[in-house]
Amino acid sequence: PANRNLISGNTGRGVYLLNGSGSGNIVRYNYIGTDISGTTAIPNTRAGVEMRSGSNNTIRENLIAFNQGAGVSVAKADPD
Repeated sequence: PANRNLISGNTGRGVYLLNGSGSGNIVRYNYIGTDISGTTAIPNTRAGVEMRSGSNNTIRENLIAFNQGAGVSVAKADPD
């Protein structure tokens, strides 16, 4: 817990794994969309974690809550 990241309050996604850089990543032990206690909302304005056109990514042992978009979003192409 002392090494976890707090990824909250962003205008956009909390974590964005985009296309070529979106493969082989590990997102683990984070609080995404909450305060450090994990009980109060500090939402990201889109998904907590979004992956686009990547592969072999690992997302586990995170607390993902209160985001204004999906908790975890997986899509084929970049819409932006």
